[in-house]
Amino acid sequence: MKPPGEKEGPGHGERLPSESVVIDIGGTIGALVVVSPPDLHGAEIEICPVGLGPAARTHTIVRAREAPGVGIVYAGVFPSLPEGDYTLLAQGAMPETVVRVVGGAVAQVAW
Repeated sequence: MKPPGEKEGPGHGERLPSESVVIDIGGTIGALVVVSPPDLHGAEIEICPVGLGPAARTHTIVRAREAPGVGIVYAGVFPSLPEGDYTLLAQGAMPETVVRVVGGAVAQVAW
């Protein structure tokens, strides 16, 4: 048992690299990986389907991830999205960006 006020383990966005992500794709469902700069580690990033606006948005957290043959990369993963165009909402200096998700595939964007 930890003393009062001391964390039990990593907090929001503080997880160690190399965590697995389950991506559930097929048919009309795809996934999106958003590779970001290290300074967004722990940040919440949001997307919404083009034309539906912020009320339909979903989010994920940018985490440090171990990429085989590459090393540590910082990315947010949206593991299961209906195919279509999505707006990656602006975050600080990172601009609003439109990305396409295709069913049965994993889209990737460097942001």
